[in-house]
Amino acid sequence: MFVALDQNYRLVEAKQGMERAIYYCPCCLESVHFVRSQKKVWYFRHNKAVGENEREECELYSSGLSISNEIDLEEQSNGNLRLQLHTGEKKHLSLLFPKLTKEQTIRQENMGSYFNVTLEETKQQISSVHLMNHSETNFLPVRLCDSYTVTISENVKDSAIKKVYQGVYYPLQKPVFFKPIAGRIIHIPYENITIQDEFYILSREPLFFPQDINVLEKETLDTFILYKCVMDDVYSIDCISWFKRILGKNLLPSSYHIDVIQPVKFIQGAGLFQVQQTNLMLNISFNGKHKNQEILKIKHPNGQITHQKVAPGIIKLQLPQQGIYQLSIALLRGAILTIKRVEKLTIPEMNSPSWIINNQEVIFRLNDLKGERFVTKSDYPLNYYNGSTKGQSKETVFDFKDEMIATIPYLWTIRLRKPIQEITLDFQELLFLYKTQAELMKVDTLLYRSILTKIQESNKRQLFTFMRGYPNMLPKRFIDRWKI
Repeated sequence: MFVALDQNYRLVEAKQGMERAIYYCPCCLESVHFVRSQKKVWYFRHNKAVGENEREECELYSSGLSISNEIDLEEQSNGNLRLQLHTGEKKHLSLLFPKLTKEQTIRQENMGSYFNVTLEETKQQISSVHLMNHSETNFLPVRLCDSYTVTISENVKDSAIKKVYQGVYYPLQKPVFFKPIAGRIIHIPYENITIQDEFYILSREPLFFPQDINVLEKETLDTFILYKCVMDDVYSIDCISWFKRILGKNLLPSSYHIDVIQPVKFIQGAGLFQVQQTNLMLNISFNGKHKNQEILKIKHPNGQITHQKVAPGIIKLQLPQQGIYQLSIALLRGAILTIKRVEKLTIPEMNSPSWIINNQEVIFRLNDLKGERFVTKSDYPLNYYNGSTKGQSKETVFDFKDEMIATIPYLWTIRLRKPIQEITLDFQELLFLYKTQAELMKVDTLLYRSILTKIQESNKRQLFTFMRGYPNMLPKRFIDRWKI
């Protein structure tokens, strides 16, 4: 790998590496060490042995890939001709040829059955020596053409090799999208893409970009225009539509989102959460990621930066001192969550509505209110009161199902998840009711599954078999007793 994370979880290139320094793999977050080989090639290598598939996945990820689906697509695309962009003092393009498989490489070396591949438009040739599985010189510098016709030496009998290295390649029928992968900037032929870094677009005609895309450089290559671009952390629907319309690509998110779950009582204004208590519960979601953990970056009021490995879902966090904290995921795009711990919450001096949800008051500034908050545990039915004063407030009651979204006035949305009741099970009674074919009644799926799990854990096989025979059904007498 040519990039790694330092001990502060900042991205470092191999040319900046230092021996005996602490580094981590950006993909698996395991320790790696810096290697300076005798051939003057500097790179990072995992400290412990990893399998070939895991190593390739880490290399692909560290070069800009971010989801398993795209890694699979990249693997499939390695069997096709592709354009490669070289960004030295003078930018130019080359044709990147597929490599021979390990078996084909061994057979060629043992038998000495080498061959040439010819590019008919320019009469250039590349030897199969450069196409071996371990080679990194499997490309030819080319001028831009509408099509490239590839032929192979007549002495080649292997049909699998003929299929790969014969045919016509049409790369420039629409604007071409390039991104860095495994140390190279190459054409991405597949439809589903993610973007985390700089990218390039080669177009025959001038392009008009949405506001989310910033053009860093623009230059002419032959009769084409090459754009070097970056994107904002958060992009719009217009940007996604532009990628589909102009490039024929589905732009997949590769980002994170952080929601505050607890405390319920807070003040939000100008993008800042004000809380009084020291304990927080956050819900972190990753979009477009292929791995199960990330690095939560926490900037403390005194300027200190700490890091914490987190998995998607609910995490608990302590705010040890008063002041402003900034929370973000170190390796992903997304808006920073800013939280200020204060000594005491004070109601803004304006006529803001206040809500009571499950007997707890929620305070906020009306003009800055937006977003979604999760209430994962609540007594149901859930009720809230809204109004500028409690005397004028109106009670609203939700009797919700397994999950629903309650839209409260002023653009506020709360996602409600119905909790599972704690029920003491009488296994003998339940078994008797099933055996005597008592009246059954359809119940909530979550409730049914929770009871089924308890029975399975208690190894009550006969009762478990009865319940499995009646999906989502429980005896009515049992339901009436517990008022489920």
